[in-house]
Amino acid sequence: MTLPKLDNWDKTLSALHQVALVVSAVRVASSDALANDLQYSVAVTDSGISTTELNAGGELRFDFATFTLTYMRDDGVVFSVPANEFNQTSLMQKVLDGLKAVGVVIEPSMKHIIHETPFEVDMGLAQDYALVVDAIYTMLARFRAKLTGPMSPIVIWPHHFDMAFMWFATSGMDEHTDPHLAIGFAPFSDGIDRPYFYGYGWSKDTGYIQVDVEPPAKAITDGYTGLYAEYDILNGNDDIAKTLEHVLLSYHKRASQAF
Repeated sequence: MTLPKLDNWDKTLSALHQVALVVSAVRVASSDALANDLQYSVAVTDSGISTTELNAGGELRFDFATFTLTYMRDDGVVFSVPANEFNQTSLMQKVLDGLKAVGVVIEPSMKHIIHETPFEVDMGLAQDYALVVDAIYTMLARFRAKLTGPMSPIVIWPHHFDMAFMWFATSGMDEHTDPHLAIGFAPFSDGIDRPYFYGYGWSKDTGYIQVDVEPPAKAITDGYTGLYAEYDILNGNDDIAKTLEHVLLSYHKRASQAF
C-alpha cells in the first residue's frame, strides 16, 4: 500500500491549516480546560476534524475532502459553509454569524486568525490529504493498540497541524512532569517542508532522550531530539503501514527503557 505523494501542495496545505485554526479557535472558546491542554486539540474524523461536543452544544466539523465547514447539532446539520468562498478571517466571521443565528454566542481568540488572502485550494490534493490523514490515523491507532499503559487519545493539534498521542511510562499522565513518549505525524514544521513521522521521549530526570532507531527512520537532535522518518521515504516502501509499525515498535521499546 502506498499513499498519495502530496506534491506541489503548499497552497492547499496552507488553506487546510488556516481552516483548522478556525475550528480550533471555536473549540477553545467553548470548552473547559483539559489535562495536557487537550482543549487545544481537535478530534480526527474519517475525512477531517471536529471540535467534538461544544459546551454551547453541537460540534463544528471540517471536511478536508470537500473543504467545507459544517455545524451539527442533535445529529443534524444546522449550517454548512463552503470554505473556498472565503479567506481565513471572513470564514471565521461567517461561522460566528451562523452560530449566533442559532443562539450560540462565543468570543474566540483571533490570535491565529490573521489571514485575509483568499484560499487557494486544489480539491484533488485536499481529497488526497483526507485519505492520508485517515490512513495514518489508522496506522497510529493500530500501533497504539499494541502498547500497554496510560495513553492520551490520538488528536490533531491545529497550531502545528500535527497528529499525535502520548504514552506515559508511569501512572502519572502529566506531560509537564511525568516521563512520556510522543508519537505522531506532521505535514510540516519550522525548517521541515515535507511531511514526516516523529517520536520523542522526555522525563524530568533525563530530559529529552536519544536512542538508536530502525532505518529508514533517523535519530536526530536538530529541532528536537528523537525519531524522524520522512513520509516520502516510508511511502516508497511496498507497505508503509508495516514499515511504520516496525519502526515505531522498535523505537518505543528502546525509548521506554531509557527512562
